[in-house]
Amino acid sequence: MQKMKLTDATIRALKPSTNAYVWDTSTPAFGVYVGKNRKTFVAVRSGRRHKLGVYGVIGLAEARDRAKKHLLNGDVANRRISIKFTDAVDSYLSLREPEVSPGALREYTRHLRRVFTFNDNVGDITQKRILDSLDRISGQSERAHAARALKTFFNWCVQREYLEQNPMLTMKMPKEPDARERVLTDDELKAIWDALHRWPDPRFAAIVRILMLNGQRANQIASLKLSWINTKKMQFAFPKEIMKAGKAHTLPFGEETVRQLGLVRASVDLYFSPPGLNRPFSAWSKNKVALDKKIELPHWTIHDLRRTWSTNAPRLGIAPDITERVLAHSTPGGSRIAAVYNHYHYEPQMRDAILKMESFVTGLR
Repeated sequence: MQKMKLTDATIRALKPSTNAYVWDTSTPAFGVYVGKNRKTFVAVRSGRRHKLGVYGVIGLAEARDRAKKHLLNGDVANRRISIKFTDAVDSYLSLREPEVSPGALREYTRHLRRVFTFNDNVGDITQKRILDSLDRISGQSERAHAARALKTFFNWCVQREYLEQNPMLTMKMPKEPDARERVLTDDELKAIWDALHRWPDPRFAAIVRILMLNGQRANQIASLKLSWINTKKMQFAFPKEIMKAGKAHTLPFGEETVRQLGLVRASVDLYFSPPGLNRPFSAWSKNKVALDKKIELPHWTIHDLRRTWSTNAPRLGIAPDITERVLAHSTPGGSRIAAVYNHYHYEPQMRDAILKMESFVTGLR
């Protein structure tokens, strides 16, 4: 008889096809049956095993709650069970973790654990309370993203039978902001670059300058790992998990990027991790506020650096299809066969584009 403390991590690690019961050490008579195709939560009452639900359809928190109610009352297992908002969020994030990128998971976590701080059962959360929480969020984009994350979570709760109906079903969702068109001028690029000289947080300075030079998404560089950097070939090898399109991306870099990386002493695999920790760089807000106070540019965002890279590329004679490859957009032409055939054949052109942009940006100084 196998016993262990059941967590989402230990359940995921159980290998299928063992046809074995694993019993929880923290909740008596509660466990999981590991079969060939699925893992099923079970509870034992009066010497009989009762199925509580399939893992993935219901989460661990709900299964444990069902087990306790079933063992105490002899209730039918597959019935709607009240569950605290925080417990449901924990199950939701655990089940979503293998399915989404690290950046997306961080956003779900931030919204559901920090923005929405409901302390009662999901079934007691009303539309008015949701709107009150959304009203406290400043910024149109942040409000819209938070609302979308919460609505998706409540849809998941309905599927798991935590709720009869999504409380946001009839709610008017916050308006998404119009797509931004901000492109930084040469003088603005120069002002940003110069302002970062001897910046108090060298990680922020290096990341922003690397974004200016290479046109990548902020989360790629903020999550950069030592193992993704090939110093001999002078290439970044971004895995598919970090990429928005879900495809691995190999990008050449130049000497200036080497210099910017050298401003930071990485002590763990995550290159820009805060000292003593092992997590991606996240101190965007306080550094951006300080930078804006120093240079006082019209409103701009970190993502504008990527749009500016793309806009400046034609000025430097960089072909549109090479720009798309540098930015890791879909393959020009859209042909699946072409995408496979050309997968490794544009490194010289991409390197030339990166070096042209590097020369342009550093020349602004």
